[in-house]
Amino acid sequence: MSRVNNKTKSSFSEKHPKINFMIGLAILAVLVYVSCLIVQFIVVKLGEFFTWIGDFASNVDAVIVVALISGTVSIAVVIISTIVGKILERHFERQKYLIERREKSYCDFVSMVYKVMDKAKDDKKYTNEQMISDIRQFSEQITLWGSSEVADKWISFRMTGMSNTEPKEMLYKLEEILNCMRNDLGVRKLKKGKLLSFFVNDIEKK
Repeated sequence: MSRVNNKTKSSFSEKHPKINFMIGLAILAVLVYVSCLIVQFIVVKLGEFFTWIGDFASNVDAVIVVALISGTVSIAVVIISTIVGKILERHFERQKYLIERREKSYCDFVSMVYKVMDKAKDDKKYTNEQMISDIRQFSEQITLWGSSEVADKWISFRMTGMSNTEPKEMLYKLEEILNCMRNDLGVRKLKKGKLLSFFVNDIEKK
């Protein structure tokens, strides 16, 4: 049945293209006319509103007008400040929550770094198995709580470790991770080499 209707419609438009064009033009004209009426209605109502405002202001004492304006402005300020305050409050609560979650994992990472540095002096203090376990645990923690910057630096550090990279370059990659962690916890970043000097002597000469 639908095929028959389609054939009838297509044949009508093909047989009477002028009539079809006139119908479309008439529909367009109606839509334009209705749109003009709507626009005209809005313009008229706005004009009446502003006229009413002007008449009201001219007939009412200036003190009352100033009081109304002041009251309106005060209400608007209160509403805006309340909304902005709620947004900022939620933002700070979220930041605090993330910092609390990141703090432990970042502290564990710093502790692991110092253990690795001590391992160079005494291999028995920190075994490879313990180091692998700590690395795995840290990776699990930053999967959820680490910032995107820390995660990117950590991935870059691990990928660098798989290639034949100079130890000094690895140390600088490590320092980038530490600086990103400081930034996440609201602490200012240090210049290149400053953090490494905490546990590596004469880093610039190495």
